[in-house]
Amino acid sequence: MTQQWHYSAGSQRVGPVSDPVMRQMIGAGQLPHDTLVWTEGMANWVPASSVESWRDAFASAPTVVAPPTAPGPLGVEAARRVDPGIAMLVPVGRSAYAIIAGYLGLFSVLLLPAPFALLSGILALRDIKKHPEKRGKGRAIFGIVMGVLGTGLLAFVVISSMAR
Repeated sequence: MTQQWHYSAGSQRVGPVSDPVMRQMIGAGQLPHDTLVWTEGMANWVPASSVESWRDAFASAPTVVAPPTAPGPLGVEAARRVDPGIAMLVPVGRSAYAIIAGYLGLFSVLLLPAPFALLSGILALRDIKKHPEKRGKGRAIFGIVMGVLGTGLLAFVVISSMAR
């Protein structure tokens, strides 16, 4: 049985992949030399170019240039460069769901918007997890907390009015 490898592709781990397939990927220029790899028996992940048995494959492989990543609406770097003071006031790079959750959370004291604040807060957290360049986690959590409190109070009011 051939040696089985795992390698990193962005934030994901891929594998197991056989040694011959890894060599083919290197030869085709599909595996950059700085890709982290691991196999059973290794203590840590290491750059692929440091694997002794692959050095000849890297020597004859074409140079791999990492493909550009698609930025978000502002671009990941631009979203991170926004002044924090301005970002608190202006919803730059913020999830639309988080903005909605924040406002619905404020109005959840009226009880009816509370379930919608809860729902939009959950959607905002999912959106932020899917798009790490977006901000607004605090607003999303605020929407969830106020949504839970308002929905609980709304349920209490509805149940107590039905009991009469």
